[in-house]
Amino acid sequence: MLGGNVVVVVSALLATSTTFVSSLVHSRSTTQLSRESSAWRRRSPSGTRRYSETGRKRELTCGLQITVRIRGKKSREEDYTNQAYDEYAKRLRPVLALDTQWHKTDDDLEAAVRKDPGVVVCLDEGGRQMNSPAFSDFVFSKLEEGGSRLTFVVGGAEGLPPGLKQKPPHGGAKLSLSSMTFTHLWARALLAEQIYRASEIRRGSKYHKE
Repeated sequence: MLGGNVVVVVSALLATSTTFVSSLVHSRSTTQLSRESSAWRRRSPSGTRRYSETGRKRELTCGLQITVRIRGKKSREEDYTNQAYDEYAKRLRPVLALDTQWHKTDDDLEAAVRKDPGVVVCLDEGGRQMNSPAFSDFVFSKLEEGGSRLTFVVGGAEGLPPGLKQKPPHGGAKLSLSSMTFTHLWARALLAEQIYRASEIRRGSKYHKE
């Protein structure tokens, strides 16, 4: 009889301990998610925040949209640049949607850009240069200013169409990635990496190192 009583007592203690540990873990997880949510609320443009949770992975979806408009066509000759762009676009998905639109002529490019909502930033060798932390502030301030929409414009071999080069529409700006010259495919890949870096700087991760 004594042995049976001991087994019952031990089983009850184990059940109580398991319930306590589960409750503690749940409480800690809830607190951590609350902190993450608060951190993103401080760093994200207002009015567009949505949070979703799938399993144990918590993702931020802000409804942010960045479009890259390019004069030219997607080529397989430098496919490694396409792979690089796709990788950074994939990494950005929890935070924002990064999309590319290709245009065959300068007229098509300019017409599409002028219809875009939000702020327009034209990449040009004579544009403003900045370091990565400044670019991070620039990108998210323009997203805030443009209602969560931002367009980057990459010209063709001859550069930007005159109408865009002279004065970017919607009170936009001109930006230079470097004093060096890149193909439009390389510019696209570099821009994608810098946008991803900008999001990581804003998030406070260890991706960017001074």
